[in-house]
Parts: sequence; structure tokens; C-alpha cells
Amino acid sequence: MSAVNRDTPASPTSPWVVPGEYTAVLTAGSNSYTQPLTVKMDPRVKMSQAELEQQLTLSQQLCDVRAGIEPIGKIFDSLVEQLTKLREHSLPKNVEEKLSALNNKLKELGPPNPRPDATPSLHALDSAKDLFAQIQGVDAGPTDRVKAAVNDVRSQATVLTERWKEIIAQEVPALDRELQATGLSRLNLAP
Repeated sequence: MSAVNRDTPASPTSPWVVPGEYTAVLTAGSNSYTQPLTVKMDPRVKMSQAELEQQLTLSQQLCDVRAGIEPIGKIFDSLVEQLTKLREHSLPKNVEEKLSALNNKLKELGPPNPRPDATPSLHALDSAKDLFAQIQGVDAGPTDRVKAAVNDVRSQATVLTERWKEIIAQEVPALDRELQATGLSRLNLAP
């Protein structure tokens, strides 16, 4: 895990590597330095090489999912915040209807059966993060249930991406038109 001043993740976001011989490379400007590195297994852990490789593969798949949908998550969070602030204003009925329609579409990207007052969230992203932490936090080979869960999260991410494209292409512009017609600012889709 790398530390970034004032922006270090609270928990690791990259998988553990399997034991073996590696080469660390540091490049600074035009200079490159290499150093051999040996990663050894904690002797208390009793996982086979195949189980470790499965754990790494599943973790990498979840990292790929996160990398694909975290940019959506940043825009999503910004959009939810903007919609919440808009609700503080007295809005014409047509704007209120479009705002509610967009908010409902965003809630569809959340977990099944959310609380009625719950803030919209991205279920696929939350699931990927949680499952990654579970896989990385156990000293046992991945079960069939975990493998199925990873495949499920990957499918959720694909559906999320498609639905997100539709929301950005349809609901957001529809609300923006109503906002502009009433003299209000358009939504900002920058994270």
C-alpha cells in the first residue's frame, strides 16, 4: 500500500502478492534503480500456492471492477450532493418532477430494498470494496461462494456502467433543460 499525503486510503486497495522473487524498480527522471525482493509466506498461514493464486486473481478482478466504476462513483456522489442542495429550493413542479425522476434512477443503482430515506449509493462499487476486503482479510482459499460473489459483482458493474450511460444521456440533460428554463444552473458532472 502506498501512502499519499492527505489522500491515503483507509484500507489497502491493492491485493497481496503471492510469495516469490520480485524486482522492485524505482525510476526518478532518467535514472532507474532495481532491487531484488523476496516475499515469504507468513509461517502461520497454511494456504497452498494454488489457493494464493486464486485469491490474487479474484482480488485483481475486483481491483479492475473498482478502477472501472470508481470514476462513476465520484461523479455519482457529486450529483447526489447537487440534487440534495436543489431540493432545498422552492422549485417549479416540472423541475421537481425531473429531479425526482433522476433521483429515482440513481436509487436504482443502489442496493436492493434500500430504506426509503437512504441516500443513493452505488451497490456495485460498495460490493466490490466489501468483497475485496473480505478476500484479502482471510487466510484461507477462496470458496465457491466467494468466486460466485466476484462474478456477481463483475456483472453488477457491467449493468451499472450501462445504466449510468443512460442516466447521463437522458435524465441529466432532461433535468438540465428544466433548470435552465427556470434560470437555475445546470448540473456539474465534474467529480
